Amino acid sequence: MVTGDVGAGKTVALRAAVAALDPTRYQVTYIANPAFGTRGLYVTIVRALGARPRYLKAELMAQAGDLLAAETAERHRTVVLIVDFTDRPVRRPPRPASLLLTA
Repeated sequence: MVTGDVGAGKTVALRAAVAALDPTRYQVTYIANPAFGTRGLYVTIVRALGARPRYLKAELMAQAGDLLAAETAERHRTVVLIVDFTDRPVRRPPRPASLLLTA
């Protein structure tokens, strides 16, 4: 896990590290600022590994696990999953001037 302040260079550092990896030994999947739940994460993994995602979540989870295991056992590749969350503060709408004066 890589953490740090916004603008510290986390994404740049990870991309540089990924560029140095041997693609015959590593399968890299990069997910930028995901806005989906766990099912969406499984779908992304399955698609990145070249398969069509199954519909039911339990089957999808098993499918992702099988594909990840196959990458290691059959293709001798390590899967690297990079999930880039952006911790941006939630912007609130500006307060009307009348509220600012009374607040």
